[in-house]
This record gives sequence, C-alpha cells and structure tokens, in this order.
Amino acid sequence: MGRIGIRRMAIFLTGEDRLLMYLETDDGFEAPNDFARLSEDARTREWGDLMAALQRPAPEADGEAGWLRIEKVFDFDREQGKPLTAR
Repeated sequence: MGRIGIRRMAIFLTGEDRLLMYLETDDGFEAPNDFARLSEDARTREWGDLMAALQRPAPEADGEAGWLRIEKVFDFDREQGKPLTAR
C-alpha cells in the first residue's frame, strides 16, 4: 500500500456490520484517485468485495463506496508536553 501513499492502516469492527478504517498517509494522498489505482489489483478488489459484504454503509456516508470522513480532534503523540487549549 506504500505505493499509493498509505503508511499505516488499521480496521476496527463496531457493532455487527460497521467497519472503521484508520489510515496514516503521505501528504499527497488523495483517496478517490489513489484507491482507484489500488483497485486495479485483483487481490485488492477481492478484499474490497469481501469487506463490502460484511458491512452496511453509515446513513450519513457520501458516495457509492459508503465512506464517511471523520475529523481528528486529538492526537496524544503530537500533543504531549503542549499546554491545553480550547478548540
């Protein structure tokens, strides 16, 4: 996955049919374009089909892929030693 700029990925199961994928990517990563390139690989498409069968998109998700962007509000590693401030 490093070839498209994904440095780290983790997938979590919430409930019976919701998956949350956490990515750490290079600054130039663009999900629609880079995931399209990744899906050119047959094994990756097979994995995607399997994951799609195991989950139900969130009602508020956009697009046919069912992705929902979330905003990071805290990062412990980056905030250590900094004073606390209100957002």
